[in-house]
Amino acid sequence: MSDLEVQDVGRPEGSGSNRGRAQVELIVLSDETRPTEEAIAAYLAPRALVLPHYHIDRRGTIRRLVDSSRAGRGLGQAHYQGFSQRIDPIAISIRLQKRITAGYDGPLLRALQTLLESLCVHYWLDHNTITRIVYRTQGQVAVPYVPPPAPTYPQSGLEAHGSMILGSAAVSEEYGEFLSETYETELPLGTADNETLPILGGVPTPSSPSLLWEMLYTETCKPRGGTLRLDWAFTIFAATKHLGAPVAPNPKQPLISGGIGYNFQPFARDTIYNIGIDYSDVRRLSDLLGPGPAIPVGPGRDLLAASYRAALDAGSACGVPLTGNQNLNPAWKFHQIAHSDGLGPALSGNYVTTSKRYIVQVFAGDTLFTPVSQQSGCQRLSETSPTSPAYAAIWAETYKVAPARYDPTSPFQQLAARLRLGAPLTGVYDTTLAGDLYTIQVFALDTLYRGKDGVIRRMSDLPLPDKVGWPTATQRLAPTPQPEPEPRRLEIDVGPARRNDPAWPPPPPFNFLASRPGAAEAALGQIEWQRVPSSSDRDAIQITNDWDEEHLVVINIPQLRKFRLAGYGKLRFHRRAAAQLIQLFADWEEAGLLGLILSFDGAYNPRTIRATQPGQTTNVLSNHAYGTAFDINAAQNPFMGKPALVGEHGSVRELVPLAYANGFYWGGHFTYRNGGHDGMHFEWAVEV
Repeated sequence: MSDLEVQDVGRPEGSGSNRGRAQVELIVLSDETRPTEEAIAAYLAPRALVLPHYHIDRRGTIRRLVDSSRAGRGLGQAHYQGFSQRIDPIAISIRLQKRITAGYDGPLLRALQTLLESLCVHYWLDHNTITRIVYRTQGQVAVPYVPPPAPTYPQSGLEAHGSMILGSAAVSEEYGEFLSETYETELPLGTADNETLPILGGVPTPSSPSLLWEMLYTETCKPRGGTLRLDWAFTIFAATKHLGAPVAPNPKQPLISGGIGYNFQPFARDTIYNIGIDYSDVRRLSDLLGPGPAIPVGPGRDLLAASYRAALDAGSACGVPLTGNQNLNPAWKFHQIAHSDGLGPALSGNYVTTSKRYIVQVFAGDTLFTPVSQQSGCQRLSETSPTSPAYAAIWAETYKVAPARYDPTSPFQQLAARLRLGAPLTGVYDTTLAGDLYTIQVFALDTLYRGKDGVIRRMSDLPLPDKVGWPTATQRLAPTPQPEPEPRRLEIDVGPARRNDPAWPPPPPFNFLASRPGAAEAALGQIEWQRVPSSSDRDAIQITNDWDEEHLVVINIPQLRKFRLAGYGKLRFHRRAAAQLIQLFADWEEAGLLGLILSFDGAYNPRTIRATQPGQTTNVLSNHAYGTAFDINAAQNPFMGKPALVGEHGSVRELVPLAYANGFYWGGHFTYRNGGHDGMHFEWAVEV
């Protein structure tokens, strides 16, 4: 706001109150008929009921009484987006000096336009957010009400009204009349045309913005929230209250606290819940915990701890490496600040970076950190200057929860940092929506997208579909959350296990990936590499094109915690095959077969395939280099040797049928010149 001529009155940065968890969603205009000096004195009086952010007098002088980052007073409780709620925490209020018998003066209108333009750009608001509170009669009571966005007019109609277009160089002579008319007809100030947003570059949005919103929200749910269900109370509530992306699915089992069952789901800005089977009575955890940093004992703390655990588990399932302390600690400053500032659930543990310089914890709404030398400190990434040495380092840590690589040159990242959209939940990717190609990046607090016009926009600027309404939609809500679909598996019948039969199990109905020329590169990405001449392993290579940073993720396989070569349960694997590997070990455990795994002998290993002749090398990349293969029971199933038979010590044959079902090929079907095989080896082959 440095480009505005604004006079500060008193201490705006200390006036008003903290917005807490709320985000600015509205700019509310109202009239002030008193002389300037009298109005200002009334605002500053002890226990004054009205304290606006700005006052603009007839001469165009803008006075700031409350910094826009804080909440003013006087807007009270109003009906907004289907709910009765306090408006002050989500609004910026502007008082306009106006004579009772006349319209608005030209200098005031020009100053107002400049102020509105600056506020809209700063908070990324469109014109429909500029409004006023009106009163609707219900029975004998006048109810405060925030009007919905105005209908769309043809451009000629807008011009006929003399409407203000943000960013225009001049103010129309008819502008004063339009402002008065806006007040009389309860329409928001400025253009109401949802199809054109000059603040975003002036490029029309798709012909069905609500349909685009639904498709983008589907993408928003995919990283951590599962399948979009617009007939669920939690989904509707979160969408209408702008709670951001889901950071975990709705758990299948309720949390029991004090003998009461709580269904809940963590979203980026808050965790929401209901009690028992009253599914449409959705409540916010922040209201249960109350304001301030203290995290009181009781159901609120239990729900907060459960939301941390659910969000961390959801991240682990999609490949996020979990390190450090992952439990809620009410005495820790990071957790107190995250609660008081509404940063949502934790998406990472609390840990020391590998550089040993910072202690970090990623939350949905922001990343908190402090130098190791100042362990009692707490800084927010969103408030850190890009020139700070911590800026790039902490952003790199934050991107690990996506998991994706931090690219400071990405326009999506640059816009998200400027808008403070919280933690990234994905990298930048392309997808097709309704037949059109879009580039998307999901952040916790909003999803950014770019269509064929090349303009990056926010999903939150799109209108909600008609089907997303509250509370009328509660009449058609699903009575209970539906369970997640069972994992897909291939139906392959290999018959019962046969002892002393080297032909059992037979090969699967699919082949290994490298059997098709170019298939590995097409499915897993192109690796650029060179030999490591100083390595004791003549097959070792060095990847030179950051392929590993883009395609590998760290996954948690609890069934492997006893093996050092499995990272005690955490190993690197290709993101495309990670979920199938996790499911494979879960299936082996459920079938009671884990006792057959005597050793884990490696997974990701950048190297070429072993040559069958001693002292030689090949130029063919191993599936271990792609992070899609792993070895078990190597001692009993050596390379180019005879795999142990069913019932023999170290046999893996009994494990093979479930490997097939999860899309993995067994190396026991590789045959070498000496008649040997690679019985220790399993590699990903097909998606299931």
